[in-house]
Amino acid sequence: MPRRSLRRGLTKRDIRVSGIEELQQQLNNLAREISGKQVIDEVLLPAAITARDEIKSTAREIFQTTRTHPAGWFKIIEATLAARGDPSRYRRGPSVLFGINAKKAPQAFWQEFGTSRMPPNPFYRPAKAAVRPTLAHMIATGLQRVIDKVVK
Repeated sequence: MPRRSLRRGLTKRDIRVSGIEELQQQLNNLAREISGKQVIDEVLLPAAITARDEIKSTAREIFQTTRTHPAGWFKIIEATLAARGDPSRYRRGPSVLFGINAKKAPQAFWQEFGTSRMPPNPFYRPAKAAVRPTLAHMIATGLQRVIDKVVK
């Protein structure tokens, strides 16, 4: 008998949830803001510029220690870039890229991995590994700022 009364008591209660429309509106605003140009300019591009600068400084350090192929290293340093991604090619959201333009400095690959006659002088992978925690922090705090703007 006690079970029946307990069941009746639970089934008669209504649960009301309010604020779903406001939550949906905030999520829609957030999705629009995160996929917009603001995120690229305020969050992703500064992180890519930081990575580009780290790659350039690592390449300069290696050139100063090895003193080999000065013209090649200067081309590598000049060909290091950070730019907005092409929105027509990347449809998953805002994108930026950083790296080395292989058309301007094709020797970057050989410097990074070496050849049969030259030992490798890695500069890109160590720079990327060194700057990875900084990039993660920059992107996380930048996205948090954008989210806070939209939600408030």
